[in-house]
Amino acid sequence: MVNRKIAWVAWNTICTSKEVGGLGVKRLNEFNIALLANWCWRCLVVRDSLWFKVLSSRYGEERGWLREGGRMGSAWWREIVKIHEGIGVKGGNWFEESISKRIGNGFNTYFWSDCWVGTTTFMERFRRLFDLSIHQELTVGAMHALGWGENGEAWGWRRRFLA
Repeated sequence: MVNRKIAWVAWNTICTSKEVGGLGVKRLNEFNIALLANWCWRCLVVRDSLWFKVLSSRYGEERGWLREGGRMGSAWWREIVKIHEGIGVKGGNWFEESISKRIGNGFNTYFWSDCWVGTTTFMERFRRLFDLSIHQELTVGAMHALGWGENGEAWGWRRRFLA
């Protein structure tokens, strides 16, 4: 009978890079999240790409982001939506917290639903005004083009305010 010793290697060691003595095996869960986050980034930044147009025609758009798609959405797309919304991902909504938006000409930044002044959206900060606004889906650039002044068309309301 041969006496064999079995050497167990910890998974952390296996996933460590080869340069420091590991086997360099990728942690698949983290790697998958990173790839899906890359798609989230692409959907936010490269809006004129073919893939964005395909996804937009399949799921539709709502307030600057592609719709979830519900049960009609593919498993791949549902995972991307989870990362974008911070659902079921360790660390909360790390994706949204890790990005910042530059306004530029304002035509890619939504006035009510994007964080472009401070750390909360105008939709959250001024909920009652948002509910009354007839321009809930407009960008900062479009609102500016309508006019910011006291009688500017950017400030269109569903009803008159009570004095």
